[in-house]
Amino acid sequence: MLQHLTGSSANISFPEMTIPCVVQLKAFVKTCKVANYSKKMRQLLAKVEENSKFITEKRRAVTFKVWRRVTMSALNNFSIQICFVDGGH
Repeated sequence: MLQHLTGSSANISFPEMTIPCVVQLKAFVKTCKVANYSKKMRQLLAKVEENSKFITEKRRAVTFKVWRRVTMSALNNFSIQICFVDGGH
C-alpha cells in the first residue's frame, strides 16, 4: 500500500484515489488493539491526509479550462515534488 501511495503521491487525482484507503485506515485504527500497529497506521493516515490537502490546494491554484486540449496535456504533466517519509529514513 505504501509503495502505491508513494508512486501516486504527485498525481493530480491523489485525493480521490486515496478515499478507499483513508476509510479503511480509519476503520483499522479504530478497531486495532495493538498500539504499535495503530500508531504506524495513524502516521500513514496523517501523511495521506496531509498530501491530499496539499494536492487539493495546488489544484485550486491552477486556472485553466478543462475543455481546452492544450491545457489537458499540461494537466497530465502536472507534478508536485512531495513524497512520504518513513521516520526520516
